[in-house]
Amino acid sequence: MLLAAAALATPIFAQAPIGPPGPPPPGTAPPPTEPGRGRFPAPVASAPIRMEPETIELGIVEPGSTHRRTFRIVNDGPVPLLVRAASPSCRCTTVDDIVGKQVPAGGSLELEAEFAAPTTPGYKDAKVNVVLEGAPRPLVAKIGGDVTLPIRVTPAFVDALNGRMAGTVTLSSIDGRPFTIVSAGGRPPVFAGPAPDGPQAVQRLSWNVAGIPCERMPLWWNVVTDHPDCPVVPLRIRHECTGSKADMGRYARYWIPKDQLVNLERVSAGTPATTELQLDHYNPCGRGRIVRPDFRNVVRVDVEAPELEVELLGTRPVAEDAVVLSLAVTPRPGTSGAIETVLRITTETGTGEVPLVVVVEP
Repeated sequence: MLLAAAALATPIFAQAPIGPPGPPPPGTAPPPTEPGRGRFPAPVASAPIRMEPETIELGIVEPGSTHRRTFRIVNDGPVPLLVRAASPSCRCTTVDDIVGKQVPAGGSLELEAEFAAPTTPGYKDAKVNVVLEGAPRPLVAKIGGDVTLPIRVTPAFVDALNGRMAGTVTLSSIDGRPFTIVSAGGRPPVFAGPAPDGPQAVQRLSWNVAGIPCERMPLWWNVVTDHPDCPVVPLRIRHECTGSKADMGRYARYWIPKDQLVNLERVSAGTPATTELQLDHYNPCGRGRIVRPDFRNVVRVDVEAPELEVELLGTRPVAEDAVVLSLAVTPRPGTSGAIETVLRITTETGTGEVPLVVVVEP
């Protein structure tokens, strides 16, 4: 949270006397008397400008959906203000180009923002920082929503941080339709309490990651159900080994996948399922500077599971810092059930893996 310069500069004195300061001690130079340089610096005036609204809550949104909303930059001051920059905090949000436009005195300027929900569940938000000439700090517009599948999970992740190796989650059908849990984490489900007698609209599961070495800790704990609209419920595993320690090769190859899971849901055996996967440029050490533009040149795509075949249909550059891969994934004839595996992407700068899950119907 940004604070006005005066708030940061003003010292706090314990038991400070009230009233004007007394004379300085002998041999001490008198304090400066210029405005703003006295014992207590003069406050910095804030520009009479604001964002309306400051926050837009979208509520429950579907994975992969897009939402366009309008903010207003309101200028209550006597002079127009020029927009110097409007920068989203993540690629999930885009804004119309308002750089170079003026917010008129006593008027407003619209800021159009489009929020793209990720394909995985959980709360997601983004901020747009707007820098105006003459304003002491950027204005911030925030937009966010609760990305929710037809089956809601509470909490929406596996909390394995700080030494926690086991816990529970609750799955609830939003439409109240009973469902059966087929597997969880690639194994038969373990229920928190007695196993349900038939399909239920609300069920509690136990998870356990004890004994999994750090280098093999999965990013996702996938729950497979027979719900017609929600075959896979992916839960992100929050663990010390699935955060900054995961995928250390990203620094050398200069890219990361935009979505860290490819969820194909239900696919019939022998039938190709087409999907897209975006690779984003990654160079935090160089402050995003593109030093290897050939990171977008895809050499090959493989899939680890022998039951699946993958074909690279083509690529599509997105500006200079991203590329979209079009893929076709086909379960081999005779395959059935849930498959959890990884896609292995090789570009001219290196190889990385992206988890993939699919439920194959005969």
